[in-house]
Amino acid sequence: MQAEAAGSLARLQAAHEALLAPSLEPVQGVVLGLKRFAKRVVRKLVGWYVEPRSAAQREFNAEAIRCANLAMETTRQLSDHLLSTEYATDVIRWFKPQFAVELAALREQSAEQADLSRRLLTRVNASGVEIERLADQLPALYERVGVHSAGPVGFDYAAFEARFRGDRATITANQRHYAAQFGPPDASGIVADIGCGRGEMVEILIAVGHDAVGIDSDADMIAQCEGLELPVVRANGLTWLDEQEPGSLKGVFCAQMVEHLVVSELERFVEAALRALRPGGILIVETINPRSLFALANHFFADVTHVRPVHPETLRFICEQAGFRETLLEERSLHPMMLRHGLDSTEQTGAAGDDVINLIRTVFGFQDYALKAIK
Repeated sequence: MQAEAAGSLARLQAAHEALLAPSLEPVQGVVLGLKRFAKRVVRKLVGWYVEPRSAAQREFNAEAIRCANLAMETTRQLSDHLLSTEYATDVIRWFKPQFAVELAALREQSAEQADLSRRLLTRVNASGVEIERLADQLPALYERVGVHSAGPVGFDYAAFEARFRGDRATITANQRHYAAQFGPPDASGIVADIGCGRGEMVEILIAVGHDAVGIDSDADMIAQCEGLELPVVRANGLTWLDEQEPGSLKGVFCAQMVEHLVVSELERFVEAALRALRPGGILIVETINPRSLFALANHFFADVTHVRPVHPETLRFICEQAGFRETLLEERSLHPMMLRHGLDSTEQTGAAGDDVINLIRTVFGFQDYALKAIK
């Protein structure tokens, strides 16, 4: 538009210059009498001068009109632009309060969300602290639970064991043969009885010449052992094993104890025993045999402090995984039913046939088993 206006103005200037009359000398000596003749002559003579001027005037007028039209169009466009600008300004002015309200609402929502995020973050952090606190309490919980993971009972557990496991003489007779499996009594090192109870095995070991110590967390059991002047320590058996110097023990014994442990404690017990034993040291674990339904129904479930039975092959696997180089399994304590029918070995069969014999062994099989693991 600016270029077109500049061109039009240039053409208008050129047309204006063309209108300027050329310079003429005054004509003198014309006879006044010849006016009429002179007019005709002059009309013809000045035609060469007037006609170009007239054409230039027409061109000038046309250019002037075009410039005026261009100016009017420019003015119209500027007016339209001004109207659009004013309309936009009015729209903005009209929406400005609404924008302010919306902006205030957005700011309020943002503030609420920020506050909600802060509260959620505070709760998350608090939950993390609580989780860490509970995690920190787990070891202490295991320490309080000790070898009796099912928790303490309100009744006299020593009297309970005397009724359901047997008296001192019975337990001593059942455990006496284990003493020889710990090697020569004069060999240096201690045999630790973990969960020693009334101290029958500790007494047997000392009687044959071994250095021995009993570990139990039950105050009544410890009191009975101390009454017999047996060397005992009231402590959590797992913790006590963890505190021993590596390779300091020649033997670890536990009878009817692992069924009181959860799996993680059982693994910890086996690993702690392996670490505390010297090379060639012996771990002997006696527990209820879950292969006998009679043993499960009448021995395992009778004791409310039992957690779960431990299958002999499971215990063997745990010991092997921990690093014991050799494991030996011995099933013990045949039910009288088996003896009455002459089924005192796994190779024998009876007149009723193998299937019946296997069923009898499943129901009335060996009541206990002992796993011997050698480091």
